[in-house]
Amino acid sequence: MKLIKLTMKYFGPFEHEVIDFRTLNNKLFLISGKTGSGKTMIFDGIVTALYGSPSTKGRDEESLRSQFAPVDSPSEVQLIFEVKNKQYIVKRVLKYKKPGNKSETPAKAVLHGPDGNIIAGKLTDVRQAVEDIIKLTREQFRKILILPQGEFKELLVSSSQEKQDILRTLFQTERFLNFEMKLREELKAKGQETDKLDTKIHESIKQLHTEDVEITRQEEFASHQDIVIYLDKISDQYKKKLLNLEVDGKKKSEEYNQLSDALIKKQDHNEQVKELERYKAQEQDINTKKSQMEEYRTLIDDYDKVSEIKYELQRRIELVKSIDEHKNNIRSSKKSIKSYQDDLAGLKKSLDSYYQDEAQMKDREKIFYQNERFLGEDYQSLNDEIKQVTDKINELNDKSALLKDDIESKKNDYEKIEIDQEALFDIKSKIQNKDHELTALKRDLDESKKIETYTEEKEELKSQLGKNYGYLSELREELSQFSKEFNSYDDDTFATINHLIAHLEVGIACPVCKQTVLDLPEGGLLSEEDKVTFNQLQDDIKKTEETNQKLVNRMDVMEELLRDNTLQPSAVIKDQVASNEEKLAKLNEEYQKEESRLQAKNKLQEEITSNENAYSDLLRDEDKLKNELKILKEKHKDFTTKTNFDNYQELSDFMDKERASIMEFNEAFTKYKDEYSQKNSDLKVEETKQSALVDNKVALEKEDKTISQTIKAFKNAQDIKDDSVLYRLINDKTISDKKKELKAFDEEYASVTRQIQLLEDKVESLEIFDLTKDQEHLETSKVALDQLREFYGSIKTRQETNDKIKDYLTTLIDDYGRSHKYYLDLKELVDAVQGKLGYKVSLERYVLIYYLERILDLANYRLLSMTNHRYKLIRSTKKSNRYSGLDIEVFDYYNNQSRNINSLSGGETFQASLVLALALNESLQEEAGGIQLDTMLIDEGFGTLDQETLEVAISTLIDLQTTGKTVGIISHVEELKLRMENILTVIPENGRSRTKIHSL
Repeated sequence: MKLIKLTMKYFGPFEHEVIDFRTLNNKLFLISGKTGSGKTMIFDGIVTALYGSPSTKGRDEESLRSQFAPVDSPSEVQLIFEVKNKQYIVKRVLKYKKPGNKSETPAKAVLHGPDGNIIAGKLTDVRQAVEDIIKLTREQFRKILILPQGEFKELLVSSSQEKQDILRTLFQTERFLNFEMKLREELKAKGQETDKLDTKIHESIKQLHTEDVEITRQEEFASHQDIVIYLDKISDQYKKKLLNLEVDGKKKSEEYNQLSDALIKKQDHNEQVKELERYKAQEQDINTKKSQMEEYRTLIDDYDKVSEIKYELQRRIELVKSIDEHKNNIRSSKKSIKSYQDDLAGLKKSLDSYYQDEAQMKDREKIFYQNERFLGEDYQSLNDEIKQVTDKINELNDKSALLKDDIESKKNDYEKIEIDQEALFDIKSKIQNKDHELTALKRDLDESKKIETYTEEKEELKSQLGKNYGYLSELREELSQFSKEFNSYDDDTFATINHLIAHLEVGIACPVCKQTVLDLPEGGLLSEEDKVTFNQLQDDIKKTEETNQKLVNRMDVMEELLRDNTLQPSAVIKDQVASNEEKLAKLNEEYQKEESRLQAKNKLQEEITSNENAYSDLLRDEDKLKNELKILKEKHKDFTTKTNFDNYQELSDFMDKERASIMEFNEAFTKYKDEYSQKNSDLKVEETKQSALVDNKVALEKEDKTISQTIKAFKNAQDIKDDSVLYRLINDKTISDKKKELKAFDEEYASVTRQIQLLEDKVESLEIFDLTKDQEHLETSKVALDQLREFYGSIKTRQETNDKIKDYLTTLIDDYGRSHKYYLDLKELVDAVQGKLGYKVSLERYVLIYYLERILDLANYRLLSMTNHRYKLIRSTKKSNRYSGLDIEVFDYYNNQSRNINSLSGGETFQASLVLALALNESLQEEAGGIQLDTMLIDEGFGTLDQETLEVAISTLIDLQTTGKTVGIISHVEELKLRMENILTVIPENGRSRTKIHSL
């Protein structure tokens, strides 16, 4: 972490102070200033900005607010700091109470990230975010980065538990604690898993079936091996039971099968007799359709014969129709060809006329396209542009002439003004010196007025004391009058006696002598009136003495304030102020005159430079316009030469007429050519079509002749005279249904006849058997067999259930063995990590001890050098509880023994604390555990060191700074001021303080 900039407003003695640490980063610097000036308040500002509370113990938030802060203005502190090359801004407004409000205005805080966005906006959120960024809490920050006054040694002498909290955060050893927690959680989970497996084993045993076999039910076992033996016994018993049931079932099944076969045989006989009777009745029905089916058979035979020429008959009809259509199409095609030929003759005459004019039109079209480029807007306004550019050139000529004359005039005026720069600088130096002198005089004047006020107050105090001493003498004289009647008593004794009498009562023991009081003096030693007077005198004396004491105290303050006064009287200083103000006014007047002449000359120089630039711009613009005019004239010349027109409008009108004429010719010429081409194409298509029609007609007539001969031959062979007979047969739509009906009749007749013959061969007699008794015997046998099978099935099911439970239990027992072994191994590991084995040291504590010993090794490298090899820091091996082991002792080589760290002297403690803090920083940097410790601030402690040790400490800090760290120290040791190249000085002024950074 690096400090960038600290801003404090109404914070401690600072009204509005900004400290820029960038000039001090990576350096060793001293924070110097008088006692009470606010040096430590800078540390408080840093810690308050980050964490919301100061670094100094016992200093609350209210004490941070400046006494001179306006009642309606809050106290604020802002810190810009850098972590891992990213800058953050944290700002806090302290709580305060506005006048007239019953409650306090609450504190506020906001934290901005590197991109300027707000990371947190609430007090607790800001504090948490800062801790996450810096990786340190406030207490850890105070112990490592900022070492406050009087608390420098806290890290050294902190308890083992406190060191654990610090080192755990810095070195991120929570991961070892988390590792231990995960192991414990895993151990717990594995123990629960093992217990669940054991519970499942015993619950599964309860589900075993033993009700069908002769075996004693058992649920408690000495070991899992006994469970396996128990499972095997149950399995063997069920196997024997099932074997016996299988033998009984086989006998019952054979008996049932015999009865079933006999009954089935009789049933088959009865069914065959009934079926024979049904087929004979069906045969009679079939014979009634026989004559009709024979007629169908004859008709179908004739149809099949004619079907041989079915294609020829149908094709002949199609051919006659197609030949007629072709004749009609041929006649139509001849008419179309004649029409196309007439149209083509007319179109050819028109085209010949256009072909004669085509060459002339091509020449006109070429000239048109050459002139078309001159029809743009740039040529349309060409004459106007030439005139405008010419006018602009003339105008620029006039302006440049005037500007040139003005430049020469101003140069002459500039040369006339002469300025003595050295004299002007000398006057300015005198003004600054006089101003500083006047400021000092005014400050002295204010101080002189205060001194005179203190002097007047002192004289008034002397006068008042004189009066009070006289009055006090009068009071004491009056008091002595009361003791004249009691010559044997002095004034004090007299007062004591009266006080005692006032507190005595008759019948009550005296508090002094313990004797019972029998009576009291009449009115005591004094009357009631005297008592009142006496008490009043005593009160007046006491009040006067107290007043005198206050006056004396105030006198002491005034004398202290006036003791070192060397100032002149305020009237003298006031005259000096007036004289200096008059001299300063004259110097300012003289300076203003020279300054105004210098300003006038500078103004002329600026105007000359501006005019010269403008003159150059005019010349440049004029050249540019001349070039533009030349281009425009050349363009105009090209226009007249190529077009033979001087006027753009004449060219435009000519081009419009020419464009229309060319377009009309081309459109008409193209139209005639397209029509001629299309007609010629249509004629060729039609001629091709006619030729194809003629060829197709010839082919169709030839095919018709062949098919007619085939049909004629068939008719002669079948002795058929009329074609209508053939077409009636071939077009009969019922033939297909009659074929199906005839086929179904033949198949049914053949099937019935065959079935009757088969049944007559099988049936021995036509008698029907009675089956009632056979069915009763069979049903009785079936019931007995089903009952036996059902019982066997239930036994088999329970056996299979037992087998599944046995397999499941075997798996559970194996899983339990592996889980229990893993649990025991894991428990041994957890005990070791928790420090229950061996040296009784947990894993995290072991790592922390390693880090601490490494820090001590780094610290001892410097401590031995500082103490001339007398002291060495060691880790205490004494064990008082489970949290011990991180305490630090010091080994004294002079006495060759270790002793308590608190036995070191103040200077020795500072040395040990310093080297320990430096070692911690270095160790963290080596570890690179996510925490950057680029800064260390130390408050006091160097005054306890002798000269030699001081030299070693300073050298140590310089060495540390050369590694890139920023090291700041607060000290009143003069030697440090001489040795330091960078000093942040806190300067008190009139109850307020400001800071200044000096670097050599």
